[in-house]
Amino acid sequence: SSGINAEWPLRPGDIEAFERHASDSRRLFSKEFNCFVEERQRSILHARLQKSDTRVKACLTGIEEKLGDVVRHQGRDYREKMSRDLTEMLYWLQQERRSEALQDGGMVMLDVPPTP
Repeated sequence: SSGINAEWPLRPGDIEAFERHASDSRRLFSKEFNCFVEERQRSILHARLQKSDTRVKACLTGIEEKLGDVVRHQGRDYREKMSRDLTEMLYWLQQERRSEALQDGGMVMLDVPPTP
């Protein structure tokens, strides 16, 4: 167990560290791999992320109402950025895995017969 606790505050990098490990296909061949434990940990992390997002969105609403301005990060509306952060992180982890595979001699394609 990685020690993920639903009561601990969500730290930057918690989800990335978890998904970095969970996206490593070599874990499937490990004796310690348990898809049920992994899914439970993912659910806890996503629930904590949702809770944090709700608090941040409430703060953004307060800023927008009091100041009449939209909070931006590098030119992007922060709400829109938040909605895409997880997807972008997963995309870059996938690109990192592809890069590692290519550096390690490329990906091996198996000769799989076509399905009828």
